[in-house]
Amino acid sequence: MRDTKTAVPHQRQDVRESRSFVNLSEILASVLPTPVLAASIQNPVSKFMQSFTIARKWIGRKAAIADDLRGHALIGFRPVVFEHLQIGVTVDINKSRGYDEPCAIDYLGFRRRFENANGNYFAATNEDLPIARRRWSTVNDERVTKEKQFGLSSKPESRVNRQSVLHPGNRMICVILAWLGLAATFPVGAQDIHSFWRSTLISLDSEPVEASIEDTREPLPYKKYRVEYRSLGGIRIRAFLAIPIRGGEKPHPLPAIVTIPGYGGFQQGIMLEECQRGYAILQVFPRSQGPSSELWKIDGPEKLTWNLTQPQGAYYQGAYADVIRGIDYLLSRGDIDRERIAIAGTSQGGGIALAVASLDHRIKAVVAHVPFLCDVRRAARIEGSLIKKLLDSAQMNDEQHLRALEHFDPLRLVPALRSPALISSGGKDSVCPAETIRAVFDSVPGIKSLFHDPDLSHTSSERFYRMTWNWLDAYVGPR
Repeated sequence: MRDTKTAVPHQRQDVRESRSFVNLSEILASVLPTPVLAASIQNPVSKFMQSFTIARKWIGRKAAIADDLRGHALIGFRPVVFEHLQIGVTVDINKSRGYDEPCAIDYLGFRRRFENANGNYFAATNEDLPIARRRWSTVNDERVTKEKQFGLSSKPESRVNRQSVLHPGNRMICVILAWLGLAATFPVGAQDIHSFWRSTLISLDSEPVEASIEDTREPLPYKKYRVEYRSLGGIRIRAFLAIPIRGGEKPHPLPAIVTIPGYGGFQQGIMLEECQRGYAILQVFPRSQGPSSELWKIDGPEKLTWNLTQPQGAYYQGAYADVIRGIDYLLSRGDIDRERIAIAGTSQGGGIALAVASLDHRIKAVVAHVPFLCDVRRAARIEGSLIKKLLDSAQMNDEQHLRALEHFDPLRLVPALRSPALISSGGKDSVCPAETIRAVFDSVPGIKSLFHDPDLSHTSSERFYRMTWNWLDAYVGPR
């Protein structure tokens, strides 16, 4: 189907390699302590010591009684439940300052308050909870100290603070955690993204197209067809195809434009009636958008954040595949010129157009008006951007979900783009900020043009509309 020399090769012998690929950085991002990870998200070099310090405090808190519990290992120690004591409710450590007041042990995730039958509490804290002093009352309310029995010092001066609680072995653990924290926050590698999309396109190729077409028989000056085909995961997609009526002209293959809707799911960047310029127009509605939502729909409120814990199975993996499958359908027709296929869209459609053209080199020209999904890490920090709004709303504006989104970010894909690209941005566009679009534009390696209107918000532009058709006519237009 697709040219095997594209940016994302998909020979079937590579399936095993891509499926067995382990993304260590994603695993680290999901398992590392949140404070260590958060400290590492900043400048990796300048913040390493900060990460180390936070890791040390985190380990110190988890191992607060390790130094004084001589003979017990750091990992795997289980607090002893003493006779006449019952496990009660967790108490906030930060509020536990007195030696004999209700308090909590925080050890490898165990927070417990102990209370005996007489209502007396078992105290296990000092100012910083670095040691465990175990004191309780017996049933007859006789005060008994058992510190020596458990290897604990009874001298107040033996207490240590968090700065000294870590022995050399634990300091090495802190160093490792700090470095792993940095590794988890590095951007997703190009090879990771390459492997992900190679595997995705192999899976798409394994799905038969199974296209069906129906004439809508509408009274239009062109022919309009309802198209359905099978895409990734066996999900069926709906599209509309417009073919100009050529009268007595000699039949010849038509250039084609694939177009995708904005985030709302219905409004397309190229209207079907534009086919009368001499193009075949295929309006693709990716899964769960527009008419395709009648065939399959996500079980969540937002496409962007649906299944976003990892790139595999995330919404835009399927959506990009749906558009690529639309190109497969077009090239199965005898009336389409396979060397003159363009892709165009606005907002979400523009972001998908840039991404798909980067993944599929059968596309010969790209037009992206105020594209969405660009430079997701930067957009996630800009107030008013749609990406930040959706991520914040779903409580997913964090490292794990940003790493997943990077697999769909045109910023990470356009270095492989071979097609001439026309891109626009607006100085008053807070939905898809101009700086995120400029970052993508700067990463496009080939022929490109950026139209920036300082007064443009997130809407259409008459000037860019004219530029769009000049661009398309120049690179893929009718001959």
